[in-house]
Amino acid sequence: MDKLSTIRTFVRVTQVGSLAGAGEELGLSRSAVTKQIMWLEDQLGVRLLNRTTRSLSLTEAGVIYRDRCVQILDDLEDAEAELAEGSTAVKGTLQIHAPPAFGMLHIAPMLAHFLEAHPGLVGRLALSDRQPDLAEEGIDVAIRLGNLPDSSLVAHHIATTSLVICAAPRYLDAHGAPDHPTALAAHNCLTWRHGPLERQAWTFDAGGSELEITVRGTLESNIADVLRMAALEGLGLVILPVYMVFDDLAAGRLRPVLEAYPPPDMPIHAVYLNRRHLPGKVRLFVEDLKRRFSGRTDWSRQQADA
Repeated sequence: MDKLSTIRTFVRVTQVGSLAGAGEELGLSRSAVTKQIMWLEDQLGVRLLNRTTRSLSLTEAGVIYRDRCVQILDDLEDAEAELAEGSTAVKGTLQIHAPPAFGMLHIAPMLAHFLEAHPGLVGRLALSDRQPDLAEEGIDVAIRLGNLPDSSLVAHHIATTSLVICAAPRYLDAHGAPDHPTALAAHNCLTWRHGPLERQAWTFDAGGSELEITVRGTLESNIADVLRMAALEGLGLVILPVYMVFDDLAAGRLRPVLEAYPPPDMPIHAVYLNRRHLPGKVRLFVEDLKRRFSGRTDWSRQQADA
């Protein structure tokens, strides 16, 4: 067997977490994938995977070998990209991860134009609010919202969006609009949860000082668009990025409140793994992100493919 192809198969199995799933992506049968893994284990003289009918996990040796193999494959890709330096043609698969709303509204349209300009590329766009492990899942570029924790990832600021507190006219007609952040205690606040938080607080700029208000309501979700739809139905107040509600505000379906006490702006970054030689597909995609979104204030859906 070809050792490089078996290494690629092994790495893909660890990323997908399934022999059959990796085989489907690679165009191989489950038995063919199993034979490659067994051949690789025989060559190395160690077991790489613990396999049962229901689960698949890496052995200690498998973790060490997987990490080195990922680096080898990255180095090989980097070498090929370096040789192709100076050529605008890029090939292969570009794997992107983004938050659901921003991904659907703004990354998907620009990605369509990007792939049209680079026909040698295949795009894979995964959407979720979690923060994936880029190396573990083979992701080339991830879009992340908010301030970034310290990490070994390379981060490029691509845009900034304001946050807005808003509600449907139906809700405001029935309950009135708060005139100060402390008045939120009397309102139904729909909360956007990114994890198992014990409380939910909204932050405001109150004349140059930061004011944090704990809010409560009858709906929580880790998907921001769920809260947007509930707000449109008149359930309560919501705090969301302007890019999600730009058109709703313009059409009057939602109305802003507490405009004298704006929440802090939210940065948007593109992040990728730190590599000696950045693959051309990643470099070009990040450059296109910055070109399309840097300094943007109009977050309407109609302008999503600008």
